[in-house]
Amino acid sequence: FAPNVSSGEEALDLLTEEYWKGEIERLYRHDNESMIWILPWVFLRFEGGEEINEDMLSDWATGDYTKCVGAKRYFLSEYQKKYSPTASYTAEWKLALQLLDWVEIEDWSRRHELKGAEEYTMEEVYEAFWKNVNIAAQDVDYLHEFIPSEFRK
Repeated sequence: FAPNVSSGEEALDLLTEEYWKGEIERLYRHDNESMIWILPWVFLRFEGGEEINEDMLSDWATGDYTKCVGAKRYFLSEYQKKYSPTASYTAEWKLALQLLDWVEIEDWSRRHELKGAEEYTMEEVYEAFWKNVNIAAQDVDYLHEFIPSEFRK
């Protein structure tokens, strides 16, 4: 097994030698997190459908998973202070912030073995994701239409 994906959108847990050797099972939460990493990539690099900040987050787009995970963890420690979205994504940035907060907390908890995040079921990840989207939807009204009815506030 050899994953063949760009490390730019890869989940933090999968940016390890063990994963690239096929020793770590890919879980639903990894796919969920991968989707979340796409948000800052788009919101910080694109304006009106055109890529305008090619250098922004360029350390993520490397085949070196060690460099990528380091760059992403640095980003998680600084994104609220140092980064601003392009004008096209100012409102949606609130969604990215909420979901990145969740990624940061979960990553820290797993690395410090505070809880068994590995044991989250697909349903628990799905529910937590929509809970966080719901929080962001308080500031981004149109997001409500995408939230499944059972998760709407």
